[in-house]
Amino acid sequence: MKLKEKGKVRIGKDSTKGYVYPKLRLPKYFSNLVGEKVIIYEAILEEGTGILIVPEKVGQIRQNELDNLEIVGLKNDTEKEIREIKKAILEIKEIVSENRREYMAYLGEICRGGDSNPRPPDYESGAPTS
Repeated sequence: MKLKEKGKVRIGKDSTKGYVYPKLRLPKYFSNLVGEKVIIYEAILEEGTGILIVPEKVGQIRQNELDNLEIVGLKNDTEKEIREIKKAILEIKEIVSENRREYMAYLGEICRGGDSNPRPPDYESGAPTS
């Protein structure tokens, strides 16, 4: 069994006869569940408690399915993408650093000493000298 994120919603509240109930409005993707009976499972996670809603017609989830649960979603994919992006950034930094060193060495060859306005050695100014 795989879990895949299908949307984000805010849990509201509904008050009836002095009781407060959580109210969950599912994304329209799940409109086929309107009027269906569902089984609600409590998921004990490291970060807290979650819920899993399964239509009754699908049947109950067996423990071995839960034990082999694979979460396919933004958190896992995002973490992998972040690692790949960080690796790419480090590679880009190395390339830029190497290119900068080569460019600075090139400027050192064609420039006169520590001149802040580098010019090639054969440069002759058109400015009057006297």
